[in-house]
Amino acid sequence: MDITTNNLKLFLNEMSEKLEKEQVSQEELQTLGEFYMLCKFKKEYNALKDEELSEKDMIKFLVLGWYFYCILLKKPKNE
Repeated sequence: MDITTNNLKLFLNEMSEKLEKEQVSQEELQTLGEFYMLCKFKKEYNALKDEELSEKDMIKFLVLGWYFYCILLKKPKNE
């Protein structure tokens, strides 16, 4: 599959519109959440690459990601 900038823009715009209209399935929401956390992790990791990342900070970051993934994204929509 060839991912071009245009394809990516179209996909993200479509997902954004579906999110605004609350038309995303639970599976799509989970996938988007995973994508969000991956992007956030890579950005944070790259920013901290030159600094020393303490074990305590890494644990906080991973637990926060786990919380979003396992708790918030798996709640039924009617809660």
